[in-house]
Amino acid sequence: MTRSELLAVAAAALLAGCQRAATPTPPHPTTVEPPAGLAGAPQEVTIRGEAFRLEVVQSVDHRESRVAGTYRAWLDAVDLEAVEWVDPGTLRARVPASIAPGLHDLVVEGPFGRGVLAGGYRALADAPSILAATGSLVPALASTGQTITATLTVEHRGGAPVELSPAMDVGGTVTLVQTGAPAARRLDEGARAVFTWTYRAETAGDAALSPRVDCVDAASGAPFSAPPASAPLRLAARVERRAALEAALSLPDAIAAGAFAVTMTVANRGDAAALGVAPAPLAPAPGSTAAVSLVAAPAGPVDVAGGAVATFSWTYRTEAGGLLRLSGSASGTDANDGGPCLAAAISNDGVVAGVTVPGVSASVVAVDPLGDASTFAFVAPLGADVYLGPSRTGTGLARMSPDGGAPASVALSFPRDTTGNLSRNAHPPYTSVGFYGCVRDAAADTCGPDDEDGRGLLATAVVGGQEWLLLGGARAAGDLDYVYASQPGTSPLAFSYVDLSQLLGGATRSLTAALSSGGWLYLGFSDTGGSRPYGIALKTTPRAPGLDARVGSDAVDLRVDDAFRAATATFPPIAMVDALAEHAGRLYAFSSVGCIVSRTSTPAGPADFADCAPASSAGYDAGASVAPVRAADLLPRDRAWPQVASWNGRLYAIRNTRSGPQLWACDPAGGADPVACEGGDWALVAADAAGLARLGQPAADAATLLVATPAALYVGLDDAVSGVHVYRTTAAVPALITDFAGEDGCVAGSAGCAGIGGDGFGAPAALTRIFDAKAVTGTDGRSGVVLTAGNGVAPVQVIRIAE
Repeated sequence: MTRSELLAVAAAALLAGCQRAATPTPPHPTTVEPPAGLAGAPQEVTIRGEAFRLEVVQSVDHRESRVAGTYRAWLDAVDLEAVEWVDPGTLRARVPASIAPGLHDLVVEGPFGRGVLAGGYRALADAPSILAATGSLVPALASTGQTITATLTVEHRGGAPVELSPAMDVGGTVTLVQTGAPAARRLDEGARAVFTWTYRAETAGDAALSPRVDCVDAASGAPFSAPPASAPLRLAARVERRAALEAALSLPDAIAAGAFAVTMTVANRGDAAALGVAPAPLAPAPGSTAAVSLVAAPAGPVDVAGGAVATFSWTYRTEAGGLLRLSGSASGTDANDGGPCLAAAISNDGVVAGVTVPGVSASVVAVDPLGDASTFAFVAPLGADVYLGPSRTGTGLARMSPDGGAPASVALSFPRDTTGNLSRNAHPPYTSVGFYGCVRDAAADTCGPDDEDGRGLLATAVVGGQEWLLLGGARAAGDLDYVYASQPGTSPLAFSYVDLSQLLGGATRSLTAALSSGGWLYLGFSDTGGSRPYGIALKTTPRAPGLDARVGSDAVDLRVDDAFRAATATFPPIAMVDALAEHAGRLYAFSSVGCIVSRTSTPAGPADFADCAPASSAGYDAGASVAPVRAADLLPRDRAWPQVASWNGRLYAIRNTRSGPQLWACDPAGGADPVACEGGDWALVAADAAGLARLGQPAADAATLLVATPAALYVGLDDAVSGVHVYRTTAAVPALITDFAGEDGCVAGSAGCAGIGGDGFGAPAALTRIFDAKAVTGTDGRSGVVLTAGNGVAPVQVIRIAE
């Protein structure tokens, strides 16, 4: 720096000092760089601080100015060499080789005094430890559920031994669960240590990991890390949703003699590719009676990218007439984790030419099937059987073939939840799902595993190609936390619990609806709280003894309450999901305030839904939907929308209003979204002059059955006067009452046209209410409907309508 520059800097510093105070501030050292060095060797250092000022001196005759002021510095009593002023915040100096090992105070002296930095410099007896670190994260591309391994390799390249404490900073958008972590260890000079962390990828996204080891330098006692905090090691990986196959198998509804095609579509619902996807040979499914022979099979395996669809085709030749139903599967390998992925499918029913389809018949196939005078029973087809129940005390089911053959009683068994949320019933083993009037907290607690004290739902679902029997109880006081699931087995039938306590609210009362779609199981509940009702998407099926569902990875709260409120209005004090349905790959949920439809095939929140209630019209506004009068032990007549069915390209729904029953049909093709129902897509079907669908039965007061088979759409009505009525239509687009037929094919609405099997199925006083109904194909190959009915007092009866 030139003399002029020095004078300018000093003058500015002096002027600033004069403006602040009469006496200039003494020097104030703050840091020494580097803060340590070896004793016995000179060390160049930079001293940082404040008020390193120079003094400007002017001659007596004012003709000349000069810079005055010399800086000195000491480490304790040892003078630093070559002390040089750089600027008002910087000095340079040299620590002499004579400095003794240890921690020393720094003293700086200038024209305006001296300043001290306590412990400003450490003279080292030995060289500091030198560590080098490298890392890796494998695999760089993974699938959900796969293990990711992070490795940090540390080399000791010089210095004293060190104790290494491994640490990991985890970031990114993916959820990782740590499954393994390394322990601390000692590392000598010249040695190498490898530290390994393992994680399970729970969700898709980007993983960002920064491993390090924290240690204390043996020479200086100073803490440091490898790699240093100023240059962290950053490891990255991408996690994709695991390959998830979904298969659909289709064949013609009517098959003429000769050759015909069968098609399987396999969709990959995950992000990772599915490699080597190939179908297994097709086989006849239960109920198939036709004979066919294979002409040509699909070509070899293909890779299916995430979100893509592959199509496989077979050619068959007819050999003998009858009903044809095929089953098949497709399998592949996840491209990331190498694990298998599998999907199974059962085809629609086709009729091979040469068979004569029998006429429709109805008959009572069982009275009091549970053997305990139970007045109610759900219908749950599973495999080739039909399950009925639960029994009056919630302890059993009945199993039989659709025609009533091979009846059997099935006891129930439930495990206790001992992890996380705990089963409330303190008296295992559990043999009941609970019932109205059970005794809680007694020496022999007769309620459900979680003290359920009412009836919820019995249903079946196919998830991941496997059939499940679902059973849910109810809690009158609220805080329902569990549903139960089982697969076909012997008595007692062992159920696994699904703990939904992390997703349901404190006012949830009972399970009211269930539907499997897109590999997920959708569940609807009744509720009286502020977030009523609840809709849950269960993504993981339980393994014995049960599943403690984790939010996000195992189950998702769809927040259907918000979706309904955004679309319609506020709920009555009791709100529930009346029905769930799938049509054209979209999910529908119905409640007393209307309906919502998903914008995607796998909705995960309220933003994924839109309003789908019929638009305001004379028919829709003629009567308000019935509001729930109770939250459990429900009958179909208690629901505003008891059942929904997809048939012949349209979506049909029965509705109960305060004025009476209605039947609605939606044709999505006519709206802005060609695959989702909108308000203007709905039309009232089979309406009489009052806008009600009573099908010529003036005393019918509730719609309680809507079931579609390959051949017909069935509608059932409650009638306390004449007994229940069931009618069917085979019209491509039914619109009028006369499009429906009753007993012996009579035209609905015409004089004396009773329902199929006669009004009340021949017992109008005993059968005034329909409780549940499902489409079922019998062991004789005849499709149709199995339903339960009664009057709420006498034992329930089982009726089969066979086509």
